Amino acid sequence: MGNDVYKNDLYYDGTKTDRAKFLKRAKTIASVLKEKGVGEDDAVAVLLRNDVAYLEIIQACRYVGAYFVTLNWHGSAPEIINILKDSQAKVLIGHSDLTAKTTGAQQSRVKHVFAVGGRDDDDTFVRLKTVHLDQQLVER
Repeated sequence: MGNDVYKNDLYYDGTKTDRAKFLKRAKTIASVLKEKGVGEDDAVAVLLRNDVAYLEIIQACRYVGAYFVTLNWHGSAPEIINILKDSQAKVLIGHSDLTAKTTGAQQSRVKHVFAVGGRDDDDTFVRLKTVHLDQQLVER
């Protein structure tokens, strides 16, 4: 029984996240991914710093049957764009300030970019925002 304290909650960086809320948010993300055409064996690119949202996206990809492609948030724009092209990711999810590095993402066939913003403990993992890619407005 010594480890039971961790059975129902996730702990990251000293912060407790209720497992039920975590799974609910992951299922919500999975629903959004499905709405945007992500299915089994598709790729979802993730450009996030270490964050619980990162884990939620991984879980959402598992629900959908999609692969998650981890992008190094320290990477240069050309490196990120090349990985997006190679992975054929349909969706890119990143912290708002990091998605600015992906101005050439539409060249890689990424169809949707989600910028992770604020979070509400009882809400979805992200506030979805419209992102401009090379002066072209892409629906998110």
